[in-house]
Amino acid sequence: MGDNFVCVGQKPTRKCPAGEVVGTTAEQTLTNKNLVAPKIGGVTVTATADQLNNLTTVLTVANKTGGKLNKGTLVYINGYDVELGAPTVAKASLTQAATHVLPADIENNEAGSADGEATVTGIDTDAFSAIGDAVYLAADGAFSHEAATGANEISQIVGQVVTKNDTTGSIKFFPAYHDVRKIGSGGLQGGSVGAAALGVTAGTLAASKALVVNSAKHIDEINVASLKLGATGATVAVTATAAELNTAATYVDNLDVPAVDLNAGYALVGAMTGASVSAEHDTDTATPLEILAANAGAAGDRAVMVIVKGAETLAATTDLPVFEIGEEDGAVDKFAKIGHGGSPSTFEAGAIAVFAGTLTEAKALQLTVTDGTGGEEAGAIQIFVIALPVATA
Repeated sequence: MGDNFVCVGQKPTRKCPAGEVVGTTAEQTLTNKNLVAPKIGGVTVTATADQLNNLTTVLTVANKTGGKLNKGTLVYINGYDVELGAPTVAKASLTQAATHVLPADIENNEAGSADGEATVTGIDTDAFSAIGDAVYLAADGAFSHEAATGANEISQIVGQVVTKNDTTGSIKFFPAYHDVRKIGSGGLQGGSVGAAALGVTAGTLAASKALVVNSAKHIDEINVASLKLGATGATVAVTATAAELNTAATYVDNLDVPAVDLNAGYALVGAMTGASVSAEHDTDTATPLEILAANAGAAGDRAVMVIVKGAETLAATTDLPVFEIGEEDGAVDKFAKIGHGGSPSTFEAGAIAVFAGTLTEAKALQLTVTDGTGGEEAGAIQIFVIALPVATA
């Protein structure tokens, strides 16, 4: 018949009556034709074009919830009903993601369609700002223009606004894509990512597993082969044994000192400054030797304790060497004078003397040495200084 055309139910001809279906005799192909009431095997096809396009996501489901499910309700599969021969659905929630949307109402104990992707019309979309806005899952199978923010709530995008109106609005739903942006804590095993990923019971440790604390952030038992404290890159290893640490803790617990006094002691230690110098009988102090540097102006006077230890016994034929400890631009012996004319006037190796006084604000503590006379001069001392602001002393 070559390239002749045929009208369905007509003899071969090049011209068909208006409205007749035209196709090639070889394959009977239809191109760009509208089918008003198509039939397959004599049965009329009642599915809409959208349903046919979404055929892979359309599912016949049973409503066994105890009440009517309205169109636009977001649901998930939760079982199977033998009587209706279909999977059962329940309303999605902020702890259970949606998998389908209902394009039409389903009465209780009846079957209907649930779509993984579908455009639902005749619904209220007035709360949304504009066409194209994201549609989020809300409580009780509803939808919302706002994402859920609760700690135990999921945030799932289930569609986009197609038409904005309070009665004739429409939404393109696609819950089948399961676009969950945030998982609630209840969706994690034991309420912990570590527990879900690694199977660790919260509050315990397991070999080759991550550490997961319980709700009280407690760890019941932990074995540490090497303990280090400090910031990253500046850690210091704790070398004391467990027994030594326990002994120290017991000692502190047994101290008959109120905790507040211990805290005050810690504060004093933190405020302390210290210094030390050594000098011999012939040390040149034409310019006084600085023992403790001056503090900043307005820092206040300082209470000073000076500890002097004999390093070599003072000696001379006539007058013994002299060591004087004083204040910058003040009395050279304000705190101590050891040796000839001082107290003590003699000082042997190993001897210790302690002096105290107030060092004026912004003044340095200084040492002046005068050598002995008459020959065979000798002597040396070590000086240790502890200073505290007068306000804390």
